[in-house]
Amino acid sequence: MIKSKNFLWFATAFFFIVELVLGVHLHLASGTDSQWICYTVVLAACIFCAMFAELSLSYLFTQLALVFTVCADTFLILLPSELYLYGMIFFTCAQLSYAARIHFEIESIVLRRVHLIARGAVTAIAVALTFLVLRGGADALSVISVVYFAHLITNAVYACFSFIRNPVFAIGLLLFIGCDIFVGFSNLGGYLPIAEGTIWYFLAHPGINAAWIFYTPSQALLSISLFPKRLREI
Repeated sequence: MIKSKNFLWFATAFFFIVELVLGVHLHLASGTDSQWICYTVVLAACIFCAMFAELSLSYLFTQLALVFTVCADTFLILLPSELYLYGMIFFTCAQLSYAARIHFEIESIVLRRVHLIARGAVTAIAVALTFLVLRGGADALSVISVVYFAHLITNAVYACFSFIRNPVFAIGLLLFIGCDIFVGFSNLGGYLPIAEGTIWYFLAHPGINAAWIFYTPSQALLSISLFPKRLREI
């Protein structure tokens, strides 16, 4: 455990500079180079979280979520698109890990039970909506993707309830949503028609790598989401 505030601030600032440089460079690179830079952004965030290592469930589930994120992006960035489903399964595991962190950070037993009920309801509604909207076009990928996004939104809502206590965590999840809005619409064309000239078409074809404009800072913030807690303890 780091016991120096100055070193913690310095290491975090250095990490953000590295992520900023990588985040800019990935938009300038192309092909395989861009893929590896994107992957390095995610891997660096996962590794840096170890700076906040401690014997707590908050750290355990945060680190686990980042590990699942690395696993997900291994499939989504480096491996063939035929394996996209496995990437989304790992992304769902990442959001469930963040959900576990949120659950154990809730102090009230009653509110914890409400949280579990809400998670069950979110999962059921997500599955039902997928089949209701896509009907016969629904498949395993679409179902797991909607379930994943539903839990991401739920995580962000709960994190915003505790925004004053930990704004870093909440902003990181909100940026994650911003990323997945672009990713989701870019893949929606495979299930539903998107008319040109609409806002939905722009979200599906923004002309730039818009998803990573949100994704890079989201992973950086989530990796340091225990930063406020660590500062209070030093």
